[in-house]
Formats: sequence, structure tokens, C-alpha cells
Amino acid sequence: MIIARTAPRFYPEVTGPGKQVYHISRGLQQLGYTSQIYTTTPIGRSTPSDISLDGLDVTRLPLSFSLMQFDVAIKFPVIILKSDFDMLHVHGYRDYLGTVAFAASQFRRRPFILQPHGSLLAYKALVPASQWAPYQLYDDTTRRLIALKADRVVVATDQERREAIEYGVSPQRVRIIPPGTLLTKESKRNRSDMVRFLFVGRISPSRNVDLILRAFSMIDRTQSARLNIVGGEAVLSSAEKRGYLSSVIDLAKRLNFSNQVSFTGPLFGHSLEEMYANSDVFVYASNYESFGQPILEAASHGLPIISTPTGVAREIVQPGRTGTLFEFGDVDALASALTSYVVNRDKIEEMGRELRSMVLSSYQWDTILTKYKALYEEVMGSCP
Repeated sequence: MIIARTAPRFYPEVTGPGKQVYHISRGLQQLGYTSQIYTTTPIGRSTPSDISLDGLDVTRLPLSFSLMQFDVAIKFPVIILKSDFDMLHVHGYRDYLGTVAFAASQFRRRPFILQPHGSLLAYKALVPASQWAPYQLYDDTTRRLIALKADRVVVATDQERREAIEYGVSPQRVRIIPPGTLLTKESKRNRSDMVRFLFVGRISPSRNVDLILRAFSMIDRTQSARLNIVGGEAVLSSAEKRGYLSSVIDLAKRLNFSNQVSFTGPLFGHSLEEMYANSDVFVYASNYESFGQPILEAASHGLPIISTPTGVAREIVQPGRTGTLFEFGDVDALASALTSYVVNRDKIEEMGRELRSMVLSSYQWDTILTKYKALYEEVMGSCP
């Protein structure tokens, strides 16, 4: 079976949806499925060392122009209409490639799967109401048909399933398939006299790294604690502006964290594995995640999770057993959670073991790939 996939953001640019496209395509390749990946991400920089694109069919379309985050590649309609494929699987929503792919699926009468990666209603959590107009204009122009007429809509969590139904998608067409983890062998934790908190992710205003810093500053300075912030700056919505990373670095300086907080920049492969091995607790303060792959990665490394109730955190964090949930924007609650792990550090290892066991039983890529295989067989069998 040949599956044409659209992924506006793909390696070497590192994003959650791009990671999923890679692992789905690579894994299904071993099961006899061929993926044709179409992206507007140029090859440009080097791909992370733990990722090999060898053997994957990736077409990098030259970008003609952009309107906000709508990247137009005018050659794509001709290319996709001439391509030989059995099914279209679109990763993302309100983007040019996915819009054209939907039209091609209708013209060619091929099955169409939409995987929005949270973007159906995420803008309501990430963008001020005064800037909703472009999103609503797209919905009005397309009459939401791309989502409503998709043969199946793939979501990552029950939270995202509810959003799809709220958007108007028939519950019968929604399938929950989360991302997976490749980690099976337990990593050796490097012990320390201090409690080491870790944030990993693309750094943007919606991720509220400044809130984490302010909460960390409220921990009694006589307590032994450290905070490592891993990631580079990213613009995750049209409402966000560059410069946020500089502002949080300046905040850390003003709070006089010179010996307790570090900004490492993006880390991949062995370097990131080492960071997990040298950490004790993962902390995340995002306004919204459709899934939140850094949360899953940290959990698979046995780090208890402190997070807002969003994405996969709602499903794997059991307060008092595998981590702590705090309400969006509540700096006092976050500070209290951080302090509880510093004061009661004996519980960290046990909580991490229980969380890791839970993740490995439900989120292994081998298990996830069987769900995609079943999905494709279901769709092909139900479409004329």
C-alpha cells in the first residue's frame, strides 16, 4: 500500500508532528507500507544524529510564498495529482499541503485521513480572541469539509477526541492513536545531592517557561535544587513573536539564578539521553498540548511529571503516584509542587518507576504501529 503524507514541518526541523510522521513512516515501512512524504521544509541544516532519512521517500517542495503559517508550494497540485498512491494521510490542519491533498483525494476518489495534531481548536487556547479571525475565515471558506468529510480523523488523546467532536467531526470517524516511545531499556540515573528539575521542548510564550522560573525562585534557597531548560526558541502560533527566549534568560539573571538554572539550547540523541539521566523531575507549564511528546519522553525515562492538565499529562499523571498536576498559570501551585519534591525527595524514584511502567505498557511504537496498520485496513475496506 502506498500512502501519500503531507507534513509542512519535517526533519531537519524538529517538531512533534514531524517526529510522528518519521516514526510512523519508518515503522510501517517494515510492515510493507510505503509512505510518500511531501513537505515544504528545506533540507538546509543537518538532521539530528539519531534520525536517518535514508530509504524514506521525501519530496521537498519549493516554497512559493507564505501567508502567516500558510506555506504555499504552487507545484504541489500537479505533483500530487500525477502521483501513484492508495491513500492520503494529512498531518496538520489549515495548511496549504493538507488543503490541496484533500482536493486531490476527492478528485482521485482516494481515502483521506486527517491527523490535525491538535490544530482544530488549539488556537482558542494559544491565540487571543482578537486574532481568531484568520482561523475562522479558513473554516468558513472550506466549510470545515476537510475535517467533516475525512474518512477518519486521528487524534492523540481523549482531550483531542472531544475537541474533534466539538468541531463537528462524527464520533464514529474519530480514532485515538497516540505517539509512541522507542525506549525499552531502563536508563541509569546519575545520582546527585540536589533535586534536578528539567524542562524539554520548543520554547515559546505558550509554554510558560517564565512561569517555571518564577515558581522555581519561590523555593527556599537553602534547599538544594537545580533547573535545566532544554530547547530552542519557536513560534507556535501566528500570535507569537520572537524574542521570548531572550526574555526568559534575562528573567533568570534578574532572579539571580546564576548557579541553579541553565539553558542548554536544543539537545538530541545521546546528549538528550544524558540530560534525562542527570535529571529527577520533569516540569511543564504549557497552556495547551494536543499530546506533548516531551512529557511522554520524560515519563519513559522514569521522571515524575509536574504539569498543567493538558495533552498526555491528563492521562498518565496520577497525582501522588506518578506526578502532580497544577492549574494553568498558577505559579503558587507550581512552586508548591516543586517544593514538595525537594522536601520529599525519597518518593521521586518510586513514582518514576511506576510512571515508566505505565508508559511502556501502552506507548511502545510497536504497539502504536499495529493500530495504524489496523486503521489503514479498516479505511481501505470501508471505502469503495
